[in-house]
Amino acid sequence: MRTDLRTYVDAVQEWCRTPISDTEFGRAEELVVDTVGCALAGASEGVASRLHRAYAGQAGDSPTIGSAVRLVPEAALIVNGAVIRALDFNDVASYRNNTHPSEQVIPIALALGARSAWSGREFLAAVAYGYRIYLTTGQCWDGLLAKGWAPAATLGAISGAAFLSHLTDAEPDVFENAVAIAAATAPTLGAVFSGGISDTKSTASGMASRSAWAAFELARGGVRGPAGVFEAPGGFNTMVGGNFSAGAELLTCTDVTVKAFPAVFTAHAAIAAACEIAADDGWDPDAVTSMTVEVPPKVAASAAGPDRWSVTNRESAQFSLPLCVATALAHGRCGLAELGVNALNEPITQRFLRMMSVKEDQRWSGYLGGRVTVHRADGTTRTVEVETPPGHPSNPMAPSLLWDKFHSLTGGSGTEVEAALRSLTGASSLDELVRCVTTVADRT
Repeated sequence: MRTDLRTYVDAVQEWCRTPISDTEFGRAEELVVDTVGCALAGASEGVASRLHRAYAGQAGDSPTIGSAVRLVPEAALIVNGAVIRALDFNDVASYRNNTHPSEQVIPIALALGARSAWSGREFLAAVAYGYRIYLTTGQCWDGLLAKGWAPAATLGAISGAAFLSHLTDAEPDVFENAVAIAAATAPTLGAVFSGGISDTKSTASGMASRSAWAAFELARGGVRGPAGVFEAPGGFNTMVGGNFSAGAELLTCTDVTVKAFPAVFTAHAAIAAACEIAADDGWDPDAVTSMTVEVPPKVAASAAGPDRWSVTNRESAQFSLPLCVATALAHGRCGLAELGVNALNEPITQRFLRMMSVKEDQRWSGYLGGRVTVHRADGTTRTVEVETPPGHPSNPMAPSLLWDKFHSLTGGSGTEVEAALRSLTGASSLDELVRCVTTVADRT
């Protein structure tokens, strides 16, 4: 009897059979730039220092971005995944499941590439294949978030085991068992996004990558996983993922959104609309008497619920549609500085929150779309609607803007890193990139 496990493994191999196109390769270069920028900035966050303290006794050969410390791969995967995600500014993909590929693909490729002496081109090709595997795996099951699971981490353990198996040309038996072991322990609770938002939001995907690494090592050592891990009673399909289908359309790194704002991606269309209003000639915040924000029902439920109107830190602010829109209208932008703790209680932002209402627009069934209307004291109104925000695959960020984002994240400390990234395609090894990202500053 053919199992879903065998079907999945065959599907992954099929996804990776086609060589990486020039378009994919160029996109992988851009995503590495974006990810490294996010990681270098995220390495200054408290979660990074706390993780380094936790892993102080686990020295190894795997680099950690933003620090000279090298750790065993399993620890480095968590640290690197966390610094990439810490600012919630890294890439995102919203399809059947919402995922953040960079925080899992790039740490695995970096750990394996640094250990295996890959060239820059080999590293970038691996990243492109990793995006294929992670994104298309997300299409194989129903939406996990609605069932209470964190999609990126839950599916990331499975994808990670498949990615490692692909990169090492693992024998079929090892490939299957690595995926089976990872899937058996994969589910991650959606509670990581709830309440006050803890460090676990940043570490969850890295922990999934660690589980994938461990599963692969166990399988390579001969440890066997449950062959019916997906379809068996009590298996992944029944308990977590729902119906399994490996016939999904192939997604690639060209299908990823590069974030223009450090906020939950579901709020980006409304934020972009608010920024456009604030850029109007003659915009006068003091003349506003009320405002309405219209978004898809899914967005209203997840980013504008009762717990999203009163925030106390940047992490919870980034998940608040009302706060992000108010910030964009107040400042004409919604960046890290505007969402910092000191900015959250600004009188103008709080005034906008008090006069704001958020409504569902039934025309939009997914997560895209946002409309902001402001009413003025003179009786006039201004409305801006944005269907696809900047950075979305159908509205991609220009390379110059991507580098602007990188510069804003790294400040004056990223010059050598930028040079290494710009020459990565022709580099004979990853040594220069690793040297630069680990000596730019020791932030532990």
